[in-house]
Amino acid sequence: MNFGPRNDVSRHESYEQTYEGNFAVPGKIFIADDVAQLRTLYSAILKLHGYDVILVASSGEEVVKLARDGGLKEVEIAIFDYSMGAVNGLEAAVETVKSNPRIRIIIGSANEEIATQASVLGFAFLKKPFSKDELLGLLSSIEQDIRESRYYARQSSAFQ
Repeated sequence: MNFGPRNDVSRHESYEQTYEGNFAVPGKIFIADDVAQLRTLYSAILKLHGYDVILVASSGEEVVKLARDGGLKEVEIAIFDYSMGAVNGLEAAVETVKSNPRIRIIIGSANEEIATQASVLGFAFLKKPFSKDELLGLLSSIEQDIRESRYYARQSSAFQ
């Protein structure tokens, strides 16, 4: 038995080299906020920094409908406002993960108590108001986590 690296994996020295090309860096983003000016602002900032904003929504209900209809399959990262009407951002996020378990979700709110709820559910939290640098830093961290997860999943499957 050969326990050494397989030929198809051995040429890769790091997960950055392996997965940079397999992950749209920066990633495909979905923005949901009930305030139109904020959706426009977030979208402009993210596009300016090379992100691909592929969807926007104005309510939690719209997010849930998109999720249930399969419209979020290509989304890698979602940014949801917490307060969006009858269906809040956490409720919308739970429904979104049911249709796309690989999606990473950021919940934005001025209420810091939401941070604990978001964390328990496996979502990132961004306290509003936040700066452009805080938003971009969190997105960068999430993308790094995605690359690492994909790298280690591939490494694990290479040895099975």
